[in-house]
Amino acid sequence: MLPNRAMTEILTNRPIRPHRRPALLPMGLVAVLLAVTLWTALGRQTAGAEPAAAVFCVYVPAVFHTDKEGPSMPGAGSVDCDAPAHPDFVDFNGDGYGDLAIGVPGEALSGHSTAGAITVMYGTADGLSTDNIQLWTQAMLGNESEAFDRFGSAVTARDFNGDGYTDLAVGSPGENGFEGQVNIIYGSADGLTADGTRAFSQNTADIEGVAEANDQFGFSLTSGDYNGDGYGDLAVSAVGESNNAPLINAMGAVNVIYGSADGLTAADNLIIHQNLLDVEGTPTEAAYFGWALETGDFDGDDFDDLAVGIPGYDLPGANAAGAAEVFFGNEFGITLSGEQLWHQDSASIQGVAENDDWFGAALAAGDFDKNGTDDLAIGVPREDVTVGPTTYLQAGAIHILYGFQVSNGLSGAGDQLWYQGIEGIINTPEDNDWFGWALVAADFDGDGDDDLAVGVPRESLAAVEQGLVHVFYSNGSILSTSFQDFWTQGIVEGAPEEDRFGNSLGAGDFNGDGMADLAVGVQYEDVGSNVNAGAVNIIYGKSSGLSIEGNQIWHQDSSGVPGAPETNDQFGDALTR
Repeated sequence: MLPNRAMTEILTNRPIRPHRRPALLPMGLVAVLLAVTLWTALGRQTAGAEPAAAVFCVYVPAVFHTDKEGPSMPGAGSVDCDAPAHPDFVDFNGDGYGDLAIGVPGEALSGHSTAGAITVMYGTADGLSTDNIQLWTQAMLGNESEAFDRFGSAVTARDFNGDGYTDLAVGSPGENGFEGQVNIIYGSADGLTADGTRAFSQNTADIEGVAEANDQFGFSLTSGDYNGDGYGDLAVSAVGESNNAPLINAMGAVNVIYGSADGLTAADNLIIHQNLLDVEGTPTEAAYFGWALETGDFDGDDFDDLAVGIPGYDLPGANAAGAAEVFFGNEFGITLSGEQLWHQDSASIQGVAENDDWFGAALAAGDFDKNGTDDLAIGVPREDVTVGPTTYLQAGAIHILYGFQVSNGLSGAGDQLWYQGIEGIINTPEDNDWFGWALVAADFDGDGDDDLAVGVPRESLAAVEQGLVHVFYSNGSILSTSFQDFWTQGIVEGAPEEDRFGNSLGAGDFNGDGMADLAVGVQYEDVGSNVNAGAVNIIYGKSSGLSIEGNQIWHQDSSGVPGAPETNDQFGDALTR
C-alpha cells in the first residue's frame, strides 16, 4: 500500500488540491503593506546565479524586521560573536563553506520517467556557486536508473567514515517495485566522489527486515551519532512496511545503520516499528511510521537521539490523528528503552487529537532555549484551527516541545501550539494552507540560539496559491513570535500559482559567515514551458536575521546548472540541512 504522498505524486505528478476561495489579507497586514515598501533583490551575481525570483519579505510591525535589539533595517546591527548553536554543517569538500544537495526525483533519464537525480552545489565566500557543481544519478553509482526509482526523494548528510568530509545518503524509495534503496556517496577534498559508494536495502546481507513491494525503504532519512563513537550513523524509513501476522498494511518501520572507519556497515543495525514489544504504541494500518525523521540530543547526554513522525497513527476516536516517537541514544546506539510517544492526547500537550490531523508529518530539532539540549518542533499540517467564530479546515499548526536534562528528554510542560491567526503570528489561516508541512531549525542570526522556519506550501496570496515560509527567532530563552518574518515568492515570469514555495526546507552556512542560510524548495515552479520543473530559493542569514540581500534562485535552466528543466522534474523536492 503506497502512502498518500507517493501515490499522489507518482500517479498524478501533483497532489490533488481542492478548490479554494481567494485569500484575504488581514487588515493589519494590509496596513503594513501600505506603510512599507516591499522590496526585492536581483540577487548576488555569482557564477551563474540568476536574479532571484522576486522573493518578497514582509516584516512586522510596519518595519522591516524585529529582532532582539529592536526594529532595524535589513543588515543593520552588530555581529554577535557567540558560536552558532549548531556549528556543524554539510561540507562535502571540507573547505569550511556549507554545501547543498538538491533532490530532483522526477528527473527522466534515458526515457525512464521519474528515475531521479540530485544536484550538488558547493559554497564559497559569496554563497552557493556553480563552480564544481555536480549532477548524480544512480547509473553513476553502479546501479541502473529505472522508471519510478525517484532517486533524490530524500537526502541526509553526515561524516559516516570519520575522515572529516561530510558524506551523502540519497533515498530511492521506488527502487525495484518500490522496495526501496539508499545510496551512499562519500566526501573528499574534491567533493563527493564515486569512490567507495555503496547501496543499502532490506535485501542487503545482514540488514534487518525483508524487502517487499511498496515498502519504500529510503522514503525519509536522517543522520546523527547515536552511539557517540565519532562516526555518523543513518536512519532510514520504510513507510510502506507491513506486518504479516496479523496483517497491518503500511504500519511503517525505521532501520538504523551505524558508521565506522570504513563507512556505513550492516553490523549491529537495528529495525524499529510499533509491533515490537519494547516499542510504545499500537501499530495501526497506514500509520506510516517514519514518514518524517529527525535527529537531536533531547536529553543532553551527548548521544544523538532519533525522532520518528507517525502522521497516520490512529488514536481512540481519531483516525490518522498522528504521533511522534523519540528513541534515545547511548554508547550502544539507539535503544528501545525509555522512548517517548507524543500526540495531542498526551498529558500537557495542547490541542485535541482529531481525524486526519497528521501530527508528526514534519519534524525539526534545535536548541531554541539555549539550555544545551535540543527541542523538537512537530508539524500538524492538517490541523483544523478556529479563530474567532470561524474554523479553517486543514489550516495547519505546529507544536514545540522542549528538551531538558532533568526530565531525561522532551517535556510536555511549556508545549507551544502555534498557528496562523493566534496573537503574535502575522497572516491569517485559510482552509488547506498546511502550516507546518515542512520545518527546519538553524541559527539564522548567529546569536547562538536556533531559530525555526515553517513551510506553508499551500498559502494563497493575492488570490494565488503560491506558498509561504514563516521564520521565528529565539529570544534566548524560548522560541518567540515577537521576532519573526515571513517570505513569499513574487512574480517574475508568469503567475506563481501552485508553486508550493516552502514545500521543502533546508539550511547551511553557504558563505561561511557563521550565520545559517535558508534553502526553500519550490518544486512545482514552472520553468519556461516546463510545468513543475522546480526551483530552489536561497535566503542568506545576517546578524539581524534572514535578509533579501544576495537572494538566489536556482533551477535547471540557470546558467551553469547541469541538466535541463523538464515537466515534473521537481527540482528541490528534498534538501540537505
